[in-house]
This record gives sequence, C-alpha cells and structure tokens, in this order.
Amino acid sequence: MNRTDDPFDTYLLRVLCTLIAERSVSRTAIRMNQSQPAISAALKRLRAIFNDPLLTREKNAMVPMQRALQLTQSAQTALSALDNLLVSDDHFDPATTEQTFTVGMPDYLAPPFFAHVVREFRRAAPRARIVAVPLSASFNYEQALSEDSPDIVIGNWPNPPEHLHLSVLLEDKVVCVVAQDSTYATSGKFDADAYLTRRISCARRIRAISATSSIRV
Repeated sequence: MNRTDDPFDTYLLRVLCTLIAERSVSRTAIRMNQSQPAISAALKRLRAIFNDPLLTREKNAMVPMQRALQLTQSAQTALSALDNLLVSDDHFDPATTEQTFTVGMPDYLAPPFFAHVVREFRRAAPRARIVAVPLSASFNYEQALSEDSPDIVIGNWPNPPEHLHLSVLLEDKVVCVVAQDSTYATSGKFDADAYLTRRISCARRIRAISATSSIRV
C-alpha cells in the first residue's frame, strides 16, 4: 500500500530512540553528530506527528511520557529491520584496510592529542595510513570536507553549518600569564578590551624588533 503522506523517515525514528535513551537534547545531539537546534526541530516534528509531548522537562532532566516509551519499542524494531536490509557483505574492516585517512587539525593539538590517536590507530588499523594537515586562518574547512580532503576536521568554530556532522571532542580553557608586578595582575584590570589592546601593542613591538634586527644584519 502506498502512503504519499507518510510523515516518517528513519532520522526521526533514530532521534526518538536516542532521546529516550539519553533523556537530553544536548547529549542526543552529541551522540548523533547533530546540532542541538536540529534535534530540537526533530522533537517538535515528532510531537506534531503523534500529537503528544513525548518528553517533559522535570528539574534538569527530560522524562519520557508513557506514549513515548511505547513508540520507542516499535521504532527500535522497525529500525533493526531496516538496518538488516542495508547490511552489505562489503563491510569495512579496520584490521585489513589500506586506506589513507587525512585529519585537519590545529598545530597545538598535535603533542597532547595526536600521539594517542596514532597509537590507537596503529593498533586497530595496522595497514592503513593517517595524515595530519595543519589548519591555517584561510582554510576553508566546509569546502574541504565536501571534497573529502581532509576526511575530518578538528577545530573550534562558534557557528558551524548545521549540515555537518559534529561531535564534541574536548573543551579547553584559554588563560593569560602576566608578570607578578604587571598592572594587569590586579583582579578586574585585565578585561577583554585590555587584552585586545595589549595584543596590538605586542604585535607592533614585535614588528619593530624584527625591523631593527634586519637593519643590523
């Protein structure tokens, strides 16, 4: 029987199942490599389709309604059946693959992060190769990913495009170190404006030193 008005796709069913499992929009977004707005929009569509809240917020958690729990059981069964239809004999085997995987990443991540990645990569895929590509300020990561070069990008962008598959890898804090007798060592003195002004001043001083050095040479 044909259903031209069928409101479902596998994405919505997977969002429903993951939301019930995680009980959090943010954790669901991370697990599904999606943005939080995309998951919120999917939940809104699910609520409209079933005419039911499905999940309600209580304190700091989302609690599934009885209707959502019932639907999830059916959704999991349907997804398992669909996944079995798509299973191919040509599955990816990391132990035998000879592919080359390219990772774009900032230089500062290489010492603390990439050594561990290489060690785990070599253990799981001994015949494959991994290549690290440094990112520059002019690097167009969106275009590069669309052309599959590199395969994955590790970076920090406030508003990345929603169509990209995203996952939180790590969180880092940025700190500034000043001399103990600096005027900026006093609490409240080193605000954002002072930081930006200081950066400009330091940049000018570095250029001046470079110019002086070149004259002496």
